[in-house]
Amino acid sequence: MIRWCLFLLLVAATASATTLQPITEDEQIQRAQTIFRGRAEQVDAAREATSHGNPIVTTVRFTPLAVYKGTASGPVTLRFLGGKVGDVEMKVGGMPQFHVGGEYILFVSAEGNRVCPVVGWSEGSLKIDRQTNPAGEVKASPEVAGAAEIGVQPRSRHVLPAGTSASLPDFERRLKARISEIGK
Repeated sequence: MIRWCLFLLLVAATASATTLQPITEDEQIQRAQTIFRGRAEQVDAAREATSHGNPIVTTVRFTPLAVYKGTASGPVTLRFLGGKVGDVEMKVGGMPQFHVGGEYILFVSAEGNRVCPVVGWSEGSLKIDRQTNPAGEVKASPEVAGAAEIGVQPRSRHVLPAGTSASLPDFERRLKARISEIGK
């Protein structure tokens, strides 16, 4: 509860950057309860009444297309702090962004984080681009909320090096092998 209150105070403050602790590929895989590729079917932002105010929360419903770790047998719904309701926008630096119809690989935390359920925030959400390659291209440059406005710098990736991409089949083979090596 105290962490949540402190976070809301930090978000409300006029901070110039979001700082995220560096994370290795192995840590990201180990901390994820579920790793899956899914399509965003619905993206909704709304104000959420809490005892600490009315923050904007975005709910995203994904249809799992492939599961690499854990289980995801039906739609997966994830909640993220921030979003836009009418003319009011709440940006949280480093938060991944999703679009209806977009396809993503997600590293979902086992911790039940109320701010961002994805391990490594934007680094735990990789966009699949099917325009570049019909088989799918995994992009290392995630869409990050407010990055330009508040100076968030993407951290170096270990799952996929910064500034690179990989074909979806190659990335999936590599990810499955790494999960197998470090254990589920």
